[in-house]
Amino acid sequence: MVKNSKKALSILTLENGDRLSRHEFERRYQAMPQLRKAELVEGVVYIMASPLRIKSHGEPHGDLIGWLWLAVSALLSKEMATVLSVLQAGLATTEHQEFMQKLNRYGE
Repeated sequence: MVKNSKKALSILTLENGDRLSRHEFERRYQAMPQLRKAELVEGVVYIMASPLRIKSHGEPHGDLIGWLWLAVSALLSKEMATVLSVLQAGLATTEHQEFMQKLNRYGE
């Protein structure tokens, strides 16, 4: 005699690229309250990344791109000493030091 045991069914999580029906998408989405943004487009799941903060990400990123842009001609002509000096100057700024302190605090 085989005894039927009731097993708790676990609901699978949503993953980017899953192909689901609207019903299954809604069921999984409701089971994941920590998920902020997901969409079902033509049966394919798209999970959106969390928006980034301008002060902690956007501005330092913009500064880095600016430093690299100043060194584009040096990069193209393979003048690595110039590239490294531009990056070193950027790393010495107070903005970079503050950014690194914030990262260290988040990592604790």
